[in-house]
Amino acid sequence: MFEGMNRYICVCLTNIQLCVFLTFLLLNSNDALAKSEIVVPMDLSSWEFKYGDFECQLIHSEIPEGKFYFRALPGNKLHFSASLKENINHFETATLSQHAPAWSAPTSIEVSDIRVTPNSPLIFTQDVTEMLDAAQTSQWVHISLAGKNTSASYLLPTIRIQQSLTAFNRCRAKLPGMTFKEARTLSLPFAFGQSSLTPSQKDKLNAMVSYLKLDDRITTILIDGHTDSIGSAIANLNTSRARAEKVADTLETFGVARDMIEVRAHGERYPIASNDTKEGQALNRRVTVRLVRDSEQVVPSDNKQQEITTKTAAKVQ
Repeated sequence: MFEGMNRYICVCLTNIQLCVFLTFLLLNSNDALAKSEIVVPMDLSSWEFKYGDFECQLIHSEIPEGKFYFRALPGNKLHFSASLKENINHFETATLSQHAPAWSAPTSIEVSDIRVTPNSPLIFTQDVTEMLDAAQTSQWVHISLAGKNTSASYLLPTIRIQQSLTAFNRCRAKLPGMTFKEARTLSLPFAFGQSSLTPSQKDKLNAMVSYLKLDDRITTILIDGHTDSIGSAIANLNTSRARAEKVADTLETFGVARDMIEVRAHGERYPIASNDTKEGQALNRRVTVRLVRDSEQVVPSDNKQQEITTKTAAKVQ
């Protein structure tokens, strides 16, 4: 009797082990099959150029798998974006690569990789110019995704990209050097005793002007000069005005109309840090440049008091 029960138990255990083993094989078989490779047919692939004052787009033709496009923004910002129709939440990483066309040996060179953000488009920002340069030489765009035991890839031909790519690059070259967020308020630090602008400061102003020329809503440019508290209040007021005027003169050489500019000198009156330390003094020696749109109000400056103070300073000197 016991011998029969032992045989029964052994058969049951063997069956359980066999089920576990078969289940393991089935799961691994499913994992191995959890892979998709999409190659967009060449006759369905084309690229369209679109633009606005503050952006340029190079968009792949609409396909069921999703939307793919290059986008350029002010400040030399460039990215490639893929909004996929399939659920990508089970993927962990995504890679953008340049891939040899179908008629060549299948080679692929990685350009950029990112972490996948759930429920968000794939946005590549690193070395995207390299991808554009590769497209110029007939390399195709390849996007691959990888997760635990799963992967997917999309291959986009570039056979009809040349004309749109040329227009896209021309558009990129005309974009301003800054976004409105960057250009709206500039702070130019001044070293102790500095009276002229550095090449870096001039470059920053030039980039701001490149934005200004495209935004017709800008009505006023406020230039505010500030100093530390070293020296007399009158001398500091004069120094802050001289530096602010130097900035105004530079903007004028870049093509800004003088009647758009309002110069205000504050001397040491509005510190943003303690003047008890050299670090604080360095922060306080500054000229700020702010762009004002037509919907904004400007706080009137105390010009009358400044004129009286400046005249007094002239008499003292």
